[in-house]
Amino acid sequence: MNTSVLTGAATLRVAQAGETHQRLTDYTEQLAWPLVVQGDAVWLPAHLGIVGVAMPAGLAGEVNTVVRQLRPAVPVISIPGRPIRWVFLVNAPDEGGQGRFPAPVEILAGPQRIPLPPTVIDAGPVRWVTRPGSSAYLAEIADVLMAVRRVTGLRTP
Repeated sequence: MNTSVLTGAATLRVAQAGETHQRLTDYTEQLAWPLVVQGDAVWLPAHLGIVGVAMPAGLAGEVNTVVRQLRPAVPVISIPGRPIRWVFLVNAPDEGGQGRFPAPVEILAGPQRIPLPPTVIDAGPVRWVTRPGSSAYLAEIADVLMAVRRVTGLRTP
């Protein structure tokens, strides 16, 4: 995976200033998400209670179907690039509580930052696959791990 897309090394632009302002308000007031604004880009630090579980979009679509059977809609963003990757936003696990994910699934945790819509990176706009609800509810990382295991048929420790 090209982690520069997720850590801020790409040149950034924001789609529209008005949309950015509204999203910032939603993220901070409704969801109480910690944010970093870098230039005109909006980033979610992946170490302040929220982490990302990233995987190629094809696998992620199947995983999302399983996760949605277990939990209310889990926020998922699409990061453009080759390959397109989806990132599930989940509660940060306790120390050592994330389990192992099989490749090509990876955990995005500190010091990484996850771009949020309406940020635009070199490969294109970051988009919501599943928007966050009106509350700050996030699934546990174990829910996504279980869904990955079910989809892949792998039994990882």
